[in-house]
Amino acid sequence: MVEQGVGSTAAAKARIVQLLDVVDPVRMRLLVRMAEAFATELQSTVNSQAGLLTPNLAAALGAQLLLHHATHDEKLNKKTFEYILKYACEAAGLTVTINPNPTNSAEDVNIAGVRYSLKTQADSNITRRAAYIQKLMEARWIRDHSDRDALAKAARTRIMAHLSNYERMLMLRAFDEGGTAYRYELLEIPLAVLRLVGDLPNSAFSEKNRYGSSGAVVQDERGTAFRLLLDGSVEKVRVFNLRTDRCVLHAEWVIPRRVYSGGAVEQ
Repeated sequence: MVEQGVGSTAAAKARIVQLLDVVDPVRMRLLVRMAEAFATELQSTVNSQAGLLTPNLAAALGAQLLLHHATHDEKLNKKTFEYILKYACEAAGLTVTINPNPTNSAEDVNIAGVRYSLKTQADSNITRRAAYIQKLMEARWIRDHSDRDALAKAARTRIMAHLSNYERMLMLRAFDEGGTAYRYELLEIPLAVLRLVGDLPNSAFSEKNRYGSSGAVVQDERGTAFRLLLDGSVEKVRVFNLRTDRCVLHAEWVIPRRVYSGGAVEQ
């Protein structure tokens, strides 16, 4: 990603001073909370060799995560990820467009002309070794094929077509660090790994079970890369146990949980 500038620090400070004179007490408490979040020491590790995150963009993403946890105790979800990525990119001078139609299978965001699919993972069973894509795509077509060979053909065709809708896939994964902090990692899932589905023979797919679901183990030259599930119970394609050693780790941020100063709002 190529970034522009990040604006004048002096102008930003002057604007904050102006706002302090017009902000009411209730909003002032929230403003203090946000300022304290930004003053928190942020631990981060950025993979500069991967070429995705510039220093300004990595810093802006870390700031957005701090801001999120200044006002939320829960780990962020996918829609929030879209917006913090958008605001971070804009802070770094990049042009960003969010797909306004969530039912559209196209990209989630377009950043400087590149189409991205965004995923998040924050389940209690999250591990460093493997990732889980809860919904790769909607799949009402699963119900239309009871024959294994027909279902396998439909899966290859539909999944490969879906993967052509974007150029890169990013996943923000959230870990609970013993109740004292959240650790986020920005992982890129290479589409080449997911496209291995296109090479699966019909025999790799299981017969449908009583829930109308089928699955397949997807292998590469190093062994099992992930497990594909055609989940007929919810009509979605899911990806389990995606080996993270097939992915690119772009950055990590540790966001400490903290008690913010405050108290009652002035009457």
